[in-house]
Amino acid sequence: MNPIAPGDLAYSAKERNPVVLAFLHDQLGPADAHRLNVDIHAADEMLSSLPWPRDQRLLHYFQSGRKMIRAIEQIAAWRFGSLGVVRAMLDFACGYGRLGRWLGLHLPRERIWSSDISADGVAFQRERFGHHGIVSVADPAEFHCAQRFDLIFVASLFSHLPEATFGAWLERLWTLLADGGVLVFSVHGEAIVPAGMTMPAGGILFAPESESATLDTAQYGTTWVSEAFVHRAVRDATGGRVPVRIPRGLCDYQDLYLVTKGRASDPAALAFDHGPQGAVDIVALETAHDLFVEGWAADNTPGSRITTVEILLDGRIVQRCLPDKPRPEVAATLREPGDAECGWSARVRLEAPLQRDNVLLVRATNARGSSHVLGVVPTTRAPEIEAFPAYVWRWPG
Repeated sequence: MNPIAPGDLAYSAKERNPVVLAFLHDQLGPADAHRLNVDIHAADEMLSSLPWPRDQRLLHYFQSGRKMIRAIEQIAAWRFGSLGVVRAMLDFACGYGRLGRWLGLHLPRERIWSSDISADGVAFQRERFGHHGIVSVADPAEFHCAQRFDLIFVASLFSHLPEATFGAWLERLWTLLADGGVLVFSVHGEAIVPAGMTMPAGGILFAPESESATLDTAQYGTTWVSEAFVHRAVRDATGGRVPVRIPRGLCDYQDLYLVTKGRASDPAALAFDHGPQGAVDIVALETAHDLFVEGWAADNTPGSRITTVEILLDGRIVQRCLPDKPRPEVAATLREPGDAECGWSARVRLEAPLQRDNVLLVRATNARGSSHVLGVVPTTRAPEIEAFPAYVWRWPG
């Protein structure tokens, strides 16, 4: 495998994109933001398949990786006390490192294994992040690995598998789990089956289509499963283990399932914090000194709520507000009726007219103190700052 050339990257640290920099500095602080390897391979479909402008794709890419590492931190704390004590972790179906880059902030690289059917994806993470690499295969019976892992994390693989390999991969990964370890995998739950499609009686619905332009859709399509189906599959693969389900635990969309080997952990002790979600819809410069910002924010964490939405200009808070406006279309898309009053808006009186190097960032914080960046708007993206009627950033739907 040849070294990765600059032309093989969709994004690199040299670009210093203001959206990426603002997001990372807000969520990590300058020290960890500097430590995070932000190189993204040009073939990374987790970036290229998103149907939005490039700034929004980059923000979503880093947001989703951040959400995944937050989920892993909570699960590891529940099972082991902290992520830092994990002796060996496998990021399976890792792609080109949407999650892998974040793991290096929490674990020494010699404790991280990256595995994917894409040899290029594995090589990229080995070269850029220093992880151990294992090239995967289509047939679970042909996947060989001598290492045993305390934590195996599988994001968005079982959400694409047909029934024939769903159980087989569960069984194979279970054999790689060390005693006392935990297997974590995500699925499309029954609650998000698209309109017009019906879940079969067996509890698994498979469609031979996906966002991937490189994988065989007969082996990697799009799959929805019922909770009963997952319980049966886990029981059959593990000899009777009962999984713990976190509804929409992966990036507020896919369900997470946790399967432990050996000693039991109390499911009630996992008080999972989803963190806020939301978006900025409109930024409008009404006069040289008057800015209007609008969007939505919600939190699906049981017993929690959004406690503040903050508008920051160049890292300084210039306004705060709360969600208090009806947004039924958001609640309908999220399939969360409780989020109907998730709309917010704020007007900001600017001390000075916006300049071309200003960056507007909006974040929401929930009752547990978790924050999420709803949007980042650099003024350099406005074609004419003097006549900036509206910046429309539609939330993914």
